[in-house]
Amino acid sequence: MSDLFPPVLDNVLLAYKERIEQLQCHELIKYVQVFKNHGASAGASMSHSHSQIMALPIVPPTVSARLGSIEGVVR
Repeated sequence: MSDLFPPVLDNVLLAYKERIEQLQCHELIKYVQVFKNHGASAGASMSHSHSQIMALPIVPPTVSARLGSIEGVVR
């Protein structure tokens, strides 16, 4: 995304935000993550760099543990 012009990047980030908000409306969705894939070594199914949005019905244990470890710091 570093090669995108600022107005284009703004549109990409807005699209992420809107999709995340749509997914959060589903009560079964507990966790949403945006991530970038590039090439087969990253598990990508496409050869070009691209992003994906993943929605899960659970918070992954590693994420839950990290959030738990910062709770005392944030409050």
